[in-house]
Amino acid sequence: MKDLKIFKDYFDEYLSLHPLTASFCGIKKYDDKFPNYLDKKIEDKLKKFYKKYIKKINEINKSKINDRNAHFLKVLKWRMEDNLEGFNYKFDLLPLDQLDNFILDYVDYATGESYVELKTLLDFKNFLKRTQEFFIYCDTAIIKMEEGLKQKISHPKSIMKEVLKQLNDLLKTKDYVLPDKKIPKNIKEEYKEIMDEQFTEMVKKIRDFIKYKYIPNTHDGFGLSSIPGGKKMYKYLAKSHTTVDMDIKDIHNLGLKEIKRINKAIKELFENGNNSVNNSKKLLVPTNKNTKKFSYKNKEEVIKAYKEASKIIYRKIIPKYFDIRISHNYELKKVPEFKQEGNTGAYYMMGSMDGNRRGAFFLNTKNLDDFQTFNTFSLTMHEGNPGHHFQLTCANDNKIPDFITYTDDETSYVEGWALYAESLTHDYFKNSTKSQDIYSRYGCYNFELFRAVRLVVDTGINYYGWSFKKSFDFMKKYTVFSDYDIKSEINRYSVYSGQALSYKIGQIKFTEFRERYLKKYKNKDIKNYHREVLEYGSCPLSILEDKLNI
Repeated sequence: MKDLKIFKDYFDEYLSLHPLTASFCGIKKYDDKFPNYLDKKIEDKLKKFYKKYIKKINEINKSKINDRNAHFLKVLKWRMEDNLEGFNYKFDLLPLDQLDNFILDYVDYATGESYVELKTLLDFKNFLKRTQEFFIYCDTAIIKMEEGLKQKISHPKSIMKEVLKQLNDLLKTKDYVLPDKKIPKNIKEEYKEIMDEQFTEMVKKIRDFIKYKYIPNTHDGFGLSSIPGGKKMYKYLAKSHTTVDMDIKDIHNLGLKEIKRINKAIKELFENGNNSVNNSKKLLVPTNKNTKKFSYKNKEEVIKAYKEASKIIYRKIIPKYFDIRISHNYELKKVPEFKQEGNTGAYYMMGSMDGNRRGAFFLNTKNLDDFQTFNTFSLTMHEGNPGHHFQLTCANDNKIPDFITYTDDETSYVEGWALYAESLTHDYFKNSTKSQDIYSRYGCYNFELFRAVRLVVDTGINYYGWSFKKSFDFMKKYTVFSDYDIKSEINRYSVYSGQALSYKIGQIKFTEFRERYLKKYKNKDIKNYHREVLEYGSCPLSILEDKLNI
């Protein structure tokens, strides 16, 4: 089935405007570029780009195209309109935080271990040219942050102290400078000048700006609710991430309702388990006070357990619920040490378009208290198969237009699917009386409860003005996560506002759509449903609903 020409035209032009995306895809023609997205000229260029393609879509005669292409046109138009709306808000005045730290991201590229390759002499020449353009971006970021301070649109002291620590740690380790043996001889002098000297000076420049200018002059508040226009910014982000038009109050109350329901389910799980387990030892219900009893002894044990869970899932879970066989499995990796501080416990990075770099499931093993045995199965289901890796690989195996996977995505689809994928644990182990399987189901409820709590805390911080302490106390009451993890999560919601809403809302929609689908199509089963929701990749939930015709 032939794709419309507009999809390739859009993707090719998009890559020219987003060189790092091209590098991520394995396309090297823009490896020497780093556009200054904080410059108004670039912003205007992007606006013009989106408006041009919206106009092209509006001019297409929809009656002459098939359902598949019509679906992709809807997705493309929705994304561009959403991106254009985002320019109405002053996100450019908030270019740096502990999660979106462009310095650390660039250090990741500088190691040559990420998707930016540093193997050949040409790779190094391109990278050094890109680095010079990156310095311009850094200088502009300082200007933007200064303007943010004037307009009182800034991150709070607590967040920027985290950034300050990250930069101080980086200056100690200098992870951005490669050992001599990895640098081509005929570029070594230039490399040392740019990376060892100029890059170090740029990090110091930003570090000193944050320490002496930003932190003393920024506010002590927390989240978007503490800055002018923050609530409007948050409403946009909530809709952008969830792709549904829900009132913030309704999202907050949904979280409270789900917390109550899930806690009831956990209570019933252990009551039933203790009545049916075939041994005399009573199941210990995890709490904040006893989670260390469920912790792994060392980092090697963590990696081993996640590899074993992956094998079980691929052998037993996938065949039961899917008639799809993906082209390749993922790699399991540790988060690099320089990125561990303040980062999440786990994340997934998809592979390159050409398949030379496989998708990877990263584990942040900095704090072993964050890894309990009961969470292993669910987290593997979420990040690996049938979650992120399975969903993305399935879509790419189906040869969908490249823009769907490699330009943007819909968080509520991607994260909603991954949380929905976790929930298959319940069905698979529903009749098991083994303590290990009961704890795996608990882990599933534990993560679902965590996502329900996010609905309350994310809206609380960014719309209702919750303080860090109020947010911390709420999460401490309703989750069994460590203090370190709770702190990292709360700080995340304050800067990556609205994104955390998408998991639970997306999961609820996937579950609702499944029930409606199976009720309408009596001759189809769960495998058919999964195939249909995965075949075209990420999209807004309303467009997915139209595709399923339910």
